[in-house]
Amino acid sequence: MHLKHNLFDTQELVGNIIGHVIDHAPGQSKRDLLPCALVARLWTYPAQSCIFRQLRWSSTDLSSRWPLLHRTLGSAPYLVQHIRRLCIFCGPMPTNLLHLFLDMCTFPFTHLEHADVSLHYTMPVQNVLAVRQLFGLTTLRSVAIHWSRSSYDEPFHRLWELCSPSIKHLALNLHDGHHPPPKSAPRRSQTPVIFLESLHIVINGSSEHALDDTPFSLGKLNKLSVASFTEPILWHPFARSFQSVQYLAFAIGVRVLGSYDTPSNPVPKYNHTPTSIDLSLLPNLVVLAIRLDWLKSGVTEAELSKVLSSINAVNQISTIIFQTWVFESSMCEKLDAKLSSLPMRQPPIVVLDMNTEIYSQWRHHMPTLRSSNLASFFLRFDEQFLCFTPNQQLRRAVADSKCSCCEVD
Repeated sequence: MHLKHNLFDTQELVGNIIGHVIDHAPGQSKRDLLPCALVARLWTYPAQSCIFRQLRWSSTDLSSRWPLLHRTLGSAPYLVQHIRRLCIFCGPMPTNLLHLFLDMCTFPFTHLEHADVSLHYTMPVQNVLAVRQLFGLTTLRSVAIHWSRSSYDEPFHRLWELCSPSIKHLALNLHDGHHPPPKSAPRRSQTPVIFLESLHIVINGSSEHALDDTPFSLGKLNKLSVASFTEPILWHPFARSFQSVQYLAFAIGVRVLGSYDTPSNPVPKYNHTPTSIDLSLLPNLVVLAIRLDWLKSGVTEAELSKVLSSINAVNQISTIIFQTWVFESSMCEKLDAKLSSLPMRQPPIVVLDMNTEIYSQWRHHMPTLRSSNLASFFLRFDEQFLCFTPNQQLRRAVADSKCSCCEVD
């Protein structure tokens, strides 16, 4: 059969087949896509694009996989254009492998859009600073950094010295521990101001100085996601974003990591006071997402009530998302009454992000919302990072609410 008469010589059909392979075998899709790239010339580009689109490395496989890929890209440089996302998760790394990390960070990526880097506290400063070249790529749109040092360390602030102005999305996971803030005023970065569209920050420490001495401005922020595992969230560092934010996510009742009541009674403590925010100060807020880790507490209930009570008739909130894996009947009943009586011209859609069993219990104890505007959407939720990835139903709900900040690639 001539190729021009072949059913599989149709671009749209090839795209659907490759998309089916990715969707139905996500863990093995790269292995299955390799033979797809050899079917015909028409299949090569879309298959290679999916194979190389995202590279994920850890310190355990860096020595075996990166040299092989480096040689492959050297012999076939046209493959570099397919690499759009790079994820490097580095734990303690032997000294003889540090040059591989340095080599990866300084590789001339041409189309990289997303960089996700984890930096262990044992990594030498010169290797940490090599990340600056990666963050300086003019094609970058988003950066995620997992930092296990103190954010007051000089290397953290120097990471942003060569930062690309094309970066619009920043995710910070800062394990500060109990390091005190600097006594002297921070040194201001000489990098031009970069206006972020979204900021996601998880911190094991104070959020007050997390963005000090960085080039990032929150004056045009659309999406803000914040969680703290040890101290209350201090909202004043984010106040510059209040007029523009359309999507806000935070947690109530977050477990304090590694903290217990007594050694003999290892009951985990919970941080119940991270949410003293006045939502009336966010006039353009469209989507409010709240994670509830711990419900059986009067403090958690009071905090949640305080947050919802700050909503007034000026707010434009159209969707409120609750994400949890626990149930408490009295909390649901009070929440039902509270949400049903919000002083808004148009009542918001209430989204319950939880498994089927917990959802059924919540729904049963929310009769008022159940009879009016209660809707259920199940979302993929990243427990550690408060990262909501909307499915198709929530995409439509968000689109109806005219929120422009919840698009995902």
